[in-house]
Amino acid sequence: MHGLKNVGGGDRSIYYLIKNINKKKYKPIILYSYKNDIIEKLIAENIPAIKVQINHEIASLYRDEIRFKPFKLLKYLFFIISAAKKVKKVIIKNNIMIIHPHDNLSKIIGFLAARSSAIKTVAHCRDLLNNSIIERLLLYFQIIFFDIIITVSEANRNLFKFFNRVPSKIK
Repeated sequence: MHGLKNVGGGDRSIYYLIKNINKKKYKPIILYSYKNDIIEKLIAENIPAIKVQINHEIASLYRDEIRFKPFKLLKYLFFIISAAKKVKKVIIKNNIMIIHPHDNLSKIIGFLAARSSAIKTVAHCRDLLNNSIIERLLLYFQIIFFDIIITVSEANRNLFKFFNRVPSKIK
């Protein structure tokens, strides 16, 4: 998680997931760019955390602020690829086997790093991504590229319906 934006329900749920995960089976490591209350609480509970610096300009961007301006999109793409390379180094160095990106930006960065490292990707989808072209692209991105997507409601799950079926990777 990049940790820059306001802490909300999604952040709290990832906190409880990490805090309560079976530590005999999984060894969680937090990758973050900016500390927030959730990250500080997890660090205080002795969950290993690694700072991965990403450009502030993309970390502070909200999806509804994105406009199709070619130069800006190229610049954002450069920052995302740069961040993905940093995350890939952490994945390799720490022998990470599964990545679970938290927010939409982390999903893009995490997916690129995971695929180039040949590891699995799991994500929660908490947003009702159907109001704009950017939201639909984020939805399709998850469907196409993630190994498992955990939805938080039936309405959320139904966003992934194609031809009246929800793909089996959607939980």
